[in-house]
Amino acid sequence: MSTIENIESATVGEIAASDIRKADVFRKMGIDFCCGGRKTLKEAAGQAGITEAQLREALEKTPPVGASHPQHDFSSWDLAFLADYICNVHHRYIRENAAVLENLSLKVANRHGAQHPELIHLATGIRGFLHHLLSHINKEENILFPLIRQLASKKYNGDEYMDISAPVRVMEQEHQEAGDELKQFRQLTHDYVLPADACNSYTYLFGKMKEFEDDLFQHIHLENNILFPKALQL
Repeated sequence: MSTIENIESATVGEIAASDIRKADVFRKMGIDFCCGGRKTLKEAAGQAGITEAQLREALEKTPPVGASHPQHDFSSWDLAFLADYICNVHHRYIRENAAVLENLSLKVANRHGAQHPELIHLATGIRGFLHHLLSHINKEENILFPLIRQLASKKYNGDEYMDISAPVRVMEQEHQEAGDELKQFRQLTHDYVLPADACNSYTYLFGKMKEFEDDLFQHIHLENNILFPKALQL
């Protein structure tokens, strides 16, 4: 995909996959390019409350990448290498931060829950969310990603055809559920706006949640818009 004008039917996920800088435009406008990546520009603009022309103009004004801020061309990577990258970067991030996030949410809920009862619901939600997410990445690493690596290396274990559509659908559905839960967390916290009585732990929790959300959106984008579609093409 070279220019926006030449991809009238392209989805926001495909556009983000072709140029990750444009994902920042979608993110700033509140457009879901990972879990909701199958929307066209027209559909995405309507849901964001802007015109398609305004969205196209914002995408066309994407600044060039500077030498000090190189961008990875994920679409050109070998699928096995991309799967390894997701495991080593994004899955590792989840495992390293899950306990921190859960414990922090409980600490803040115990301290401020009486004045801010939404924190109690947030801590409960985060615990279930992280439990499901850790199970999800284990399934990717033990079931789907090994199949993708076999496809990429053309080692089919003697079979002429390997169908990965079913596990891909399951993973995409779980991505959608994770995205829905993150939206609920934002609703609970009014987009992570801190109250006047927020302590350092409270501030750190909201900052950590936003960081975790950003990493997960990039993680899901790489899978839904690049890894899975290319693997299905094989």
